[in-house]
Amino acid sequence: MSNEDRTVLVPEVVDGHGSTVAAWTLVIVVTLGLIVATVAFDTFHTVGMIIGGVIMALGIVASLVLKGMGFGKGGSRTKSHSSH
Repeated sequence: MSNEDRTVLVPEVVDGHGSTVAAWTLVIVVTLGLIVATVAFDTFHTVGMIIGGVIMALGIVASLVLKGMGFGKGGSRTKSHSSH
């Protein structure tokens, strides 16, 4: 090994990353929709695949609505902004 300069990557800490109601709603609902769509795909049920896709889309919409209501990162109703 040589004595060359080495670059050391240090992870940057991001406060509240993924730990909001909006984020967890997105993850849970989209995962459930993916499970429904995957089982339907495996059993050749087109309607089930469509239902799974609709569930995933509803998860995205629900997450955006929750973010708009202040439950997303930096929102007024998150732990970092509460008065407790």
